[in-house]
Amino acid sequence: MSKTLLRNILTIAIFLAISWAVMSIEQNDYDDHNPEMAGYFEGDIMPDFPTRNGFPNRKWPNNTIKYVFSSSFTEAQKETVRQCCRELENKTCVRCRETIFLDYEYVYIKNDPVGCSSQVGCQYTWVQIMNLGPNCLKNHVIVCHEFIHALGFSHAHNSYDRDDHVRINFENIKEGNGYNFEKKEDSLDCLVPYDRESAMGYGPYVFSKNGNETITPLDGNYTGMGQRNRIADSDIEKINRMYCFNNCTATTNTTTSTTTTTAATTTIL
Repeated sequence: MSKTLLRNILTIAIFLAISWAVMSIEQNDYDDHNPEMAGYFEGDIMPDFPTRNGFPNRKWPNNTIKYVFSSSFTEAQKETVRQCCRELENKTCVRCRETIFLDYEYVYIKNDPVGCSSQVGCQYTWVQIMNLGPNCLKNHVIVCHEFIHALGFSHAHNSYDRDDHVRINFENIKEGNGYNFEKKEDSLDCLVPYDRESAMGYGPYVFSKNGNETITPLDGNYTGMGQRNRIADSDIEKINRMYCFNNCTATTNTTTSTTTTTAATTTIL
């Protein structure tokens, strides 16, 4: 069998595998005001998700997340994704690398108009799916929200200690969406305290059925809730603790006050 024929067969096989993966994920309507409400678990987490905040067992090999763009991306849209990658690379030891279909263990980034979504962590399969619809590419922080999911982190509002900081108003949540607010008692927060301004957090009206708040800060301070203007320092610290220092194996409520204080004051250069 010639090398050309073998290459063509492999290309067709990869295309079919990706097509199957895409079709196997239910496509739902999403909230036009929040592209991360893509109809999946917690809005933007695709199937095969873990149930904690940080997942060291889903780290990408060699601290490198590989990805392939679908053919529907424009150069300007690709640049928004690359801007996210540059910030992650500048502030963490994580590396992003564009690759080709014939590679293995990479993220296939679609551009379908169904919001933003990602699987959580490396799935250790041939290919996994991320979707960045047009509204997800308005700024690079929205993109980074999905990339941080892909790196192995879930949402801030599901953290084990969220009840110390916010109140979940279940009476205002859309029917059938209460599971999106389940608290993860076994969260691994990498010794980084809860941060209302995390780029992985949601705003006060997410999944609201009546226009009233679903998430209310206990201190009355709404500053930064659900912001997508910057990657918070806490997000960067979590990534570095998981990927750079292999120090994402405990929660702050299981450590001594000395350890917690040290974690809170550690500076990542």
